[in-house]
Order: sequence, then structure tokens, then C-alpha cells
Amino acid sequence: MQNFLLQKLLFFYLLFFCCALALSGYLLFLLFQKKLSFHQILTAFFQNTWPSLLIILLASNLFSDFHPIFTVGSLFYFIFLANFLVFNWLKKSHQAPKKKLSSKFPLIPILLLLVVILLRLAFGFNQLGEEYYSDESLWMFERIETFWGNVKEGDWLNTRPSDKPGVTVALVAGTSLIWQNPAQFEDNYSDLEALTDFFCAMRLPILLFSCFFVFAFYFSLRRLLDKNYALLAAILIGLSPLLLGISRLVNPDSLLWIFLPLALFNHLTFLLKETKNYRYLIASGIFLGLALLTKYIANYLIVFMLLAIFYQSLNWTSQKNLFQKQFKKSLLDYLSWLAIGITTFTLLFPGVWVKPSRILIGTLESQAFGGMGIIFGLILLLILAEAFFLKNKLLSPLLQKISLFGKYLTRAALILPLLIFFVLLSSLYFNFPATDFFTILSSPKSAHQTNDLGKMLLASFLPLFFGINLFSLIIIITASLLENFNRKITDKKERTLLALLWLFIFGYYFGSLFSQVVPTLRYQISLLPLILVIAALSVKILVNLGQKKFTWKKQTVFGLILILLCGEALFNLVKQKPYYFSFNNLALPQSVVINPKDMGEGSFAVAQWLNQQENAKELTLWTDRSAICKFFVGKCNDTRKIGKLLPEIPQYDFYVISSARENYYRELLKQKTSHVPSYLPRIDRLYEKENQPLFLLSPARRPASNYIKVLDAKKMVIDR
Repeated sequence: MQNFLLQKLLFFYLLFFCCALALSGYLLFLLFQKKLSFHQILTAFFQNTWPSLLIILLASNLFSDFHPIFTVGSLFYFIFLANFLVFNWLKKSHQAPKKKLSSKFPLIPILLLLVVILLRLAFGFNQLGEEYYSDESLWMFERIETFWGNVKEGDWLNTRPSDKPGVTVALVAGTSLIWQNPAQFEDNYSDLEALTDFFCAMRLPILLFSCFFVFAFYFSLRRLLDKNYALLAAILIGLSPLLLGISRLVNPDSLLWIFLPLALFNHLTFLLKETKNYRYLIASGIFLGLALLTKYIANYLIVFMLLAIFYQSLNWTSQKNLFQKQFKKSLLDYLSWLAIGITTFTLLFPGVWVKPSRILIGTLESQAFGGMGIIFGLILLLILAEAFFLKNKLLSPLLQKISLFGKYLTRAALILPLLIFFVLLSSLYFNFPATDFFTILSSPKSAHQTNDLGKMLLASFLPLFFGINLFSLIIIITASLLENFNRKITDKKERTLLALLWLFIFGYYFGSLFSQVVPTLRYQISLLPLILVIAALSVKILVNLGQKKFTWKKQTVFGLILILLCGEALFNLVKQKPYYFSFNNLALPQSVVINPKDMGEGSFAVAQWLNQQENAKELTLWTDRSAICKFFVGKCNDTRKIGKLLPEIPQYDFYVISSARENYYRELLKQKTSHVPSYLPRIDRLYEKENQPLFLLSPARRPASNYIKVLDAKKMVIDR
């Protein structure tokens, strides 16, 4: 039977080769005898081959007997075909504006951004290797090395680093494997200097990569915000402590904050400008593909941009012919954008080459859709069928009715953030409404059990509003107040852009909350560039208002605000270094932090203090912070199975505890003592505020709400 199948396959391969040879001859005949253009030759090629290649693609995925080259070849064929159709459509329907000969190279903005990048590098490189962050271990010691090992061996099927999938993390951080071997450091931490050098080498590529993309933000925003305000937004992004902090981690979020916003900004530029430059759509599609390769949450952008088309179409419903024309055109642009994104995803993900179904796993079947991906796909197909076959007979009258409420949607999108901010302030300073931000943000996946949607939404906005600098926040609130009281200070395009940015943020939050996960700082780090762009747009609103009302000179006022914001950003970076991801806005009460479930910052400094104690190698301790054990030279126990600690408690010299784990152990002991009142050990006693620490460090510079404490074990009674 096996020989029979082998003979059949050999016959198929021979037949395929002969057909390919004949087709090549036919195409050469067309090229030289008929004198057809290269474009016409490609058209003829695709017209004559797509049915057979479709059969081969399906057959090679259904039956394992085919050589992998047929799966890979047919997949790339259809990727090439899709992009051939996309670029034909884009060139036919949109003209890329030619650059004016008089346009000057933006020398001053480039020089300013170079200074920002150098500052970002200087602050970012500071103690880059002297920390061990949460969730880095799997990437540093397993996933990245495994990915490149499989690439080297040609094992394409197993080049999926994780379910995220995190391919871009492996591609960028993997460059450090040229001079580093993670296996040397996975279990042996005796040489602290070599260990910190290794961490530095693994993190440096992502830091450098993030610095380069400060330029990308500037050029992506130039047409969306105007040159000056695009420069301001890029500077705010480049000097953000939190965005610098996340860029010092080997984690998908350290790249997602770059790709997801850039995909959105480029697409909004294409969508909102009357003269559409298809290059922005192409750039957005590429960044979409990179975002999908980084983390599955990027699928939210696919849903949002479809909804953005409906939002924009509310302006076309008054003219039926215009609606039909523009709506169809927008849908084709949307499909083109998806095709470019999927192309990028496929080209850079070797695992897709031999298993094309991973395109679905990375999109419609991903966790981001929560099991609703297929339904979304069917809805999209119905929309396309209604637009192209039924000629919008259903959508046009429906949207015409909805358009009456379109302006209210825009107003709501601009008013709600302002209302939420003041409710948030009331909750923080007057405890009305009473909200336990610490508990909600410390337990984002279980907070829904004890908190309603309103409280979780408030907690979601806490990192967004108080994760930016104080003056940026004041400018946003001031401009928002003025705009809501006097709509004439902004034009329609500015209001639409602001509304879409806020709607994106609201959609992101509600999507996360309906999945029963509160978006903590790390989960929503990709929204930070959006709020900073809103800050830049708010500066534009205030500058324009000042010119109209008080005859201020635009450039002078803009320059002063730029200096003020840059000065504040530098002050905060100096104050916060090297714990940038623990930054909190000064307006936030000292008893609250935006990131109670921190990433492990400060562990190295505490371990160094312990290592400086007399006979440090003979000391023993228990800690709720596993990163301490990576750098401590003595005996360190970080187990969470606290029941096993009882026999060892008399031997401990220190307990090292942190605010990040306080809620976890208090809840754990509450559960255990409710069943066994005499349960031991009472780890929760270590977190009593009256305990005097031998050493205290607060990476957030807020000891009341963020701390790492070293306690004298001999003075703590937890075993009786």
C-alpha cells in the first residue's frame, strides 16, 4: 500500500513539473511574441493557475503524504496573489501624492528627536542588567533559544515561541544569542557580574529597537496632527518613564506598545484625510502584522477599524450614491489592509509556512476573540455580501437612522473621559465611590468576583490618567473642559480624531472587562501612546484658542509648552531612575500606586544590601519575591507552599516581603484560617504595618503603598 502511494505521488510530482514547464513556456511566449507587459504576464499567470494551486494547498494540508514544499509554495503563491490584487486596487483607487520639490528635510525635528533618543538610551542603559523581572524567565532561558534552534534546524512547525505568539520578541531579543548562551545562567547564579551582563545583553536589543521607533511615531503622526504636534507627541512618547520601563523587559508587551499604536495611527491618517495616501494603509498593515506576531490582543484592532468605517460612514448616509461608493471603497481598503497584515504575519512566522491554519489561530481563533472569532468572520462576510450584492439595501437605511445619533456618540466619547476622571479623583481623595484600587489591580483576573463593572472601569482608567506626567494630564483635562463647554474651539477633524482615540480606549477596556480581566498597567501599556497623542492634540487646541482669544503667537506659546513638558519629563526620569516602570503621577495620593502588581523592580538592590551583611553566604531567608533569590549569595527560599516552612522557620535570619504580594498572602491566610483557625505559619503577620524593617526600598518612591522590606526573622513570631 505504501509503495502504491509512493508511486502515485511520484507520478503527481512528475505531472506537476511538466505542467509548470509548459506554463513557463507559455508565459515566455506571451512575453516575447505578444509583447505583453510584465503586469499583463502576471495577470495571465494568476488567471491560469489559481484553481490548481488552491486544490494543492487544500490537499497538502489535509494529507500528510505531500512534500512540505507544496504547502509552503502554494501558501506563498496565494500570499503573492492577494498582494498583487491589493496593490492593483490601491494604485487604481488611491494616488500616492508626490512629494513637493520645495518640501524641506525636517532637520530641526530630527535633531531634537536624536537628542530624545540619546537621553532615552542613557536612562535606559542605566543598571539595565541589574534586575530580574516577572515573566522574563521563560523568554530568556527557553522560548527565544528554542525558536532560533528550530529555525537553524529547519523545524518550521515548532517555531511558535508561545501562545501569544511572541515571534517578534524572539526575532529582536534573539539577536543577543550571537554572543550569549542562556544555558550557562539558567541554574548557576554564582557569578553576579556575569549574570547581570547576560541580562543586559538580552534586554539591550529591545531597548535599542524601541529608541529607533521614536522616529516612526513622528513620521506616522505628521499628517494626523501637523508637524509641530507630531514632534511633541513623539517626544512625550520617547521620554515617558513607563514606556522606557517596559522597553527594558524581554516580554511581548515591550514591543506591542510600538506596533499596535503605529498600526492605529497610520490607519487613522489614511481614513481621516480627504486625499488618501495608500502608503499609510500599507504601513498600517505591516504594523498590524507585527502586532499580531507579538500578542493576540492586537486582534482588537481588526474589530475596531471595521467599526471605525461604520462610524465614518454616518457622514455619508444623507447621499445614497455617495454612501454606496464610499462604503464599498472603504470595505475594499479594509480587506487590503487585512491582506497586508496577514502577509507580514505569514512571512515572519515560519510556523505558518507548514501549518497555514495558524493564521486562523493567530486571528479569528485567538483568545482575543473569546470564542467569538468565527461569528465576527461571518458578520464580516454578511456585510461584504450586503454591500456588493444587495447594494446596501439594508445597511443604508439602517445607518441613516443611526446617523441621527452619530453626533451624540462623538459628544459622549469626548465627555465620558472627563466625567470618569472627576469620579476617579473623588474616589481617590474622598473615597466616594469607595473603590479598593489596590485589590482590583493586584488581582485582575478575580476582581470581578467582588467588584461591579463600574469600579473595575474606574480602576482601569487609573494607570491611564496617572501614568503620564502631571502637566500632560492638566493639559488634557483643561482642553477637554474647554472643548466640551465651547465646541467651536475645535474643528470637525480634530473632534473626530479625539473621539476615535477615546472610543478605541473604551473599546479596549470593555473588551478586557467582559473577558473578566481588569487591564492592569502592563496589560494596557499599548494605550499609553494614545493618551500622549491626546495630550499633544490638547496642546494644539489650547494654542489655537490662545491665538484666537489673546492674539498669542503660536510658535512662541508652543515652544514654551514644549520646554515645560520636556523639562518635566526629564525631571521625572531623573527622579525615577532606574525604576521607570514604577512611575506614578504626582497628583496620585501617596497611599495609591498604579501598578501594585509590579514587575519585580528593586529586587537587585535589596539582594545587594543582604549580600553586604556579615557572613552573607551563611545567611538564610524566606521571601515572597523570587527575584531576590536570583541575586542573593546565601540560602534563599521563595516557595509559596507556606505549609512546608514550619520546620525551617527557626533557621531563618530574614524575611523579605513586598507590597506586591501582600494582598495574595493576606487572602490566602484568610481562607486557611477560616477552615483551620489555628493554622500555621501566620505569614500574614509579616505584613503588619507596625513591623520595623531593617531595610526598606520603595521603587515607586511611595513607601506607604509600594515597598520591599527586610525583616529580622528573630523578632517575627509566625510559627505559634
